[in-house]
Amino acid sequence: MQRSRAGPIARFLLAAVLAVACGLDPGEATGESYPDRPIHIVVPEAGAQSDLTGRMLAPIIARRLGQPVVIDNRVGAGGTIAAQTVAHARPDGYTLLIGGINNVVLAGLLRSDLGYAAASDLKPLGGIARIPYGIAVSPRIPVRNLSELIAYARAHPGDLTFGSSGIGSSSQLAIEWLKSRAGLDMVHVPYRGSVTALPELMAGRIDVLACDLAAQLPHAKAGRLRIVAVTGARRAAAAPQIPTVDEQGLTGYALEPWYGLFAPAAIPSEIAEALSDALTEALSASEVRSHFAAQGYEPMPMSGDDVRALTISETAKYGGLIDAAGLRKSQ
Repeated sequence: MQRSRAGPIARFLLAAVLAVACGLDPGEATGESYPDRPIHIVVPEAGAQSDLTGRMLAPIIARRLGQPVVIDNRVGAGGTIAAQTVAHARPDGYTLLIGGINNVVLAGLLRSDLGYAAASDLKPLGGIARIPYGIAVSPRIPVRNLSELIAYARAHPGDLTFGSSGIGSSSQLAIEWLKSRAGLDMVHVPYRGSVTALPELMAGRIDVLACDLAAQLPHAKAGRLRIVAVTGARRAAAAPQIPTVDEQGLTGYALEPWYGLFAPAAIPSEIAEALSDALTEALSASEVRSHFAAQGYEPMPMSGDDVRALTISETAKYGGLIDAAGLRKSQ
C-alpha cells in the first residue's frame, strides 16, 4: 500500500523540482491550479480569418476553463511575429497561438531569419479549420478565368504584381506555385496581412492576390475584383460556381490553408490536455459551427498528434514545391 502511494507523491515532487528549475510555479507544472488567471491567444492578423475565429472560440474556452481568454493581435511577417512570441513564451498554458500552414510549415521553408523552429518550439493542441482561398485579380486586368490570366501574364512578362499576406505565407506560395507551373514572371509585393493587401488589389496597386475566399466574395459581387479560381483540391461550398486551379488545367495543384491551436513546446501534459479538451468543446458549439458555415470554413477537429502529423507531411510536400520553384530560404 505504501509503495502505491509513493508513486504519485514522487511524481508530484519531481514535477515541482523541475518546475523550480525552469522558473515555474510548482502548481502550474502539475496543472493542479491551472488556470488561475487570464489566458492569452496570440493571433497573426487583425480583422481577418485567424482573428475572427479566435474571437469566436475565446468565450467558449473561457467558460470551460473558468478564466477570461484574451485575443492578442501580433500582425505581420506572414504570421511569424505571432509564432515567435508564443514559441518563446513561458510554457505555462497562459500564452497560446492560432497558427497554421503559414507560420508552422511554410515560413521555415521560405525564410532563413526566423527566431523559432516550429517543429521543436511549438506543441500542437488540436486542429481548428481549413480556409478556402481564392485567386483574385484587379478589375483593371482584362481576364475572367485562370487561362486568361496565364495568357495575359505570359504576354506581359514582369509587368504584373501579386500581393501576399507576408513573406513565407500560403498567400505567397499559392501564386509562386502558379508561376512555377505556368512559367510566369510576376513581381511579389508582401503586405502585413491580407486585410492590408485586399484593398490594394481593389485599388489597382497590385494585380493578383490569393487570400481568404470569404473576404473576396463580397467585393467580387460588387465588381471590385474578379475571382478566377479557388486553390483547394475541390470547389468551395461558399462559391461552388468557381472552379479550382486543377480543373482549369494545372493538374495536381491543391493548396488548402488551415489553422490549429498551439502552445510553447514545454507545456506540461496536464495543461495541454485541459486546453485540448476545451478546444474540442468550443469547436462543437453551435455558434462556432454557424460561424464556420457563414465564412465557408471547413472544421478541422484534429487531435494535437494529428496536427503534428499534418505539419510533417505538408512540410515535405511544400518543401518539394518550394525547391522546384527555387524559393527555399529566400529573404
